[in-house]
Amino acid sequence: MRSRNALFSAVVFACASLSAQAASVEPTELASMAVDATKNGAVAVVVHLGAVSFAQLEADGASKMTIRLMEARAKTLLQELAAEALTEGRWENKVGQMGLLVTPAGLEILARTQNAISFWGGTSRALDAQSRTSAFRTLQAQVALNGTARAMVRLRNEAADYDLKRDGRAVVHGGKDAVAEHVSRGNRVLASLAQVGAARVDAAKQVLQAQSQLSLLTSNAVVVDLDKRSLIALAHHRDVAALEPVGYVDDSAPSWDAEALEQARRLGSAEVLVFLRNPMPKFGLSTVEYRRMKAANSRALRSVLSDHGITTNITDISEFDVISAVLTHAELQRLYATTDRRLLGVELNKIIATTTLATSMVEMNLAPWWNADAPMYPDAGYQGAYPSIQWDPSSTPVPINVIVFDSGVQRTHPMLAGKVVFEACFGTNVDFVDSQGGNRLDPPLHQAPARAGRYSRCAAMGGRLGAGRPVRAAWMARAIKAVA
Repeated sequence: MRSRNALFSAVVFACASLSAQAASVEPTELASMAVDATKNGAVAVVVHLGAVSFAQLEADGASKMTIRLMEARAKTLLQELAAEALTEGRWENKVGQMGLLVTPAGLEILARTQNAISFWGGTSRALDAQSRTSAFRTLQAQVALNGTARAMVRLRNEAADYDLKRDGRAVVHGGKDAVAEHVSRGNRVLASLAQVGAARVDAAKQVLQAQSQLSLLTSNAVVVDLDKRSLIALAHHRDVAALEPVGYVDDSAPSWDAEALEQARRLGSAEVLVFLRNPMPKFGLSTVEYRRMKAANSRALRSVLSDHGITTNITDISEFDVISAVLTHAELQRLYATTDRRLLGVELNKIIATTTLATSMVEMNLAPWWNADAPMYPDAGYQGAYPSIQWDPSSTPVPINVIVFDSGVQRTHPMLAGKVVFEACFGTNVDFVDSQGGNRLDPPLHQAPARAGRYSRCAAMGGRLGAGRPVRAAWMARAIKAVA
């Protein structure tokens, strides 16, 4: 008990002493974040609350004490930030880091707070995903120009299904369960909007009330007026699927790859990727929503190809809004002449990137761990420049502890079994279904930037690293024991 109390005291002392001064931040990065916060209404930040060592994490009681301390510190900081930190987009990893969306005034509070060691610009996968759609970018532009914009807020719904029509629209349909879920999610979204003073909330509530009496769901949207702050808040809301201006139509022209057409003319056929114009989002889907999306995509893509007389030599990878197909010159010509708005384009299926894992093994002095004799893609002209990355269990690496930043691993793999001693989440918790049998990654997909140095973006977990370089981008941190 004495050693446990001593360790607890050490953790408290370390956290208190480290935060005796204002939280540090790189001045140029603070200026950049201030610009983004002013432009968008809020900006994502990662806050480093306190340092945590391997000893604290491995001790049975210390890890729980550390978690309680970090939770208390996070609560204190949120009280200090008050309304200048949005309720959406928050995460904590319980071992020293938390992510927030803060206003320009919130950045000023963070710059002088003594409740954190440092902070830096975060990344938002939710906002990035929304920003990749022309609909969201159009809505952002309208808000920037006019201060507010009328928006269609499309809600997630596990009980509803949808189909893509030839004019490019997504038609939602579902029964009473879908109606109930739509109303429930809509009310949560409207409650969040009411907190930030968004307009037309009462009118949207009346529409939801009327929809609750229906037996069939025909729309997954509510209409509200959004400003910069409410727009970025909804982009991170767990019930929101997509945001677009009222009356928005995607009028972008499809892209037809001339190289694919030429190869089919010259060789008789070409392997191509046929892309779907899908207005429905793919970020943060549950397993049920993911499967419904894949089925809807598959129906639409196969319908498009069938309409043009194409039914064979098809590989379905519709979870990515695409089908791979080996098409003749005549089949490609028919596709290129289509007026079906469901098609976004066709591209020649070819290698556009090289492996990075094999290269990183060399940089980390772990090349002997891998079978580096056979060339990778020998038929693609690589001349053996990139070794294969087959694991060689007979090899013995240098006996060092390693910190790995990645998007998830198979912990039962012989290379890692019994060696993963600690894992920490550095981002929002997003379920992901992998391509090998539909298993979830363990743990689910996360995101976290990291950098070594005074403005450290890493959890201070201790342990020995190889003679490597600072990690610049990462998703998940896990500590792996020396394996020799």
